[in-house]
Amino acid sequence: MSYSPRIKAIKPRDPKAFSDPKATRLELDIELENGPASRVLVRTPEDLSGDCGAERPFAFGRPVLFVAKIDEATVGEAVSAMAQELSGYWLRYYDR
Repeated sequence: MSYSPRIKAIKPRDPKAFSDPKATRLELDIELENGPASRVLVRTPEDLSGDCGAERPFAFGRPVLFVAKIDEATVGEAVSAMAQELSGYWLRYYDR
């Protein structure tokens, strides 16, 4: 039996994040019903253009959730999928 965490709240760190139609990234706090919370970075493909071929060492950081566009509906669907994938492993792993 697998367990998928239930999402209590999805909160952008910037309250105006969903109002900018040209936004390509945002930091997001995801609160789960059973208490834990995770912080992820949400990015669009347009935000990745500066990363390709960068000459810097690889480092682990905040998990990244890739979406086609930054709006409340798209990000909400992506977070829900993240909660269901691998029984919400990444949301539990990246407790903040």
